[in-house]
Amino acid sequence: MYTFTYLYISTYTDIVVFRLHYNNVVVCVCVCALLYVHLSSAGNRLKDAWDLHQFLRAAEEEMTWARETETLLDSSDIGQDLQNVQFLLKNHAQLEADLGLHTEKVEGLKETGKQLVLNQHFDASTVRKKSDELSKK
Repeated sequence: MYTFTYLYISTYTDIVVFRLHYNNVVVCVCVCALLYVHLSSAGNRLKDAWDLHQFLRAAEEEMTWARETETLLDSSDIGQDLQNVQFLLKNHAQLEADLGLHTEKVEGLKETGKQLVLNQHFDASTVRKKSDELSKK
């Protein structure tokens, strides 16, 4: 047989005690509202940290691609024969296609950075700095 008692104790922390009687055994369950608030706050901070690391990692990948591509573009090789010129033209076409994809990714990252700053992310200065670096590349 079950009986149920509800008791609310209010002190500096909100404590709710449920007393459940089951076969003449008293089982008490204590739920602390303050603990719940702290746990949800910690969860929000962890999500913010996750968002920051995702943003920074993706931004660094794009900047690395830009640096590597820049070294390819600095090449003065114009080809010595027809095969070499065709190869260079093929690489150039592939680079243009990649540039379109990476441009979309960078625009998305800049928008994500803007949203993180607008939402008052705890490390907004780092986000702003990385967004500025992306804009310069």
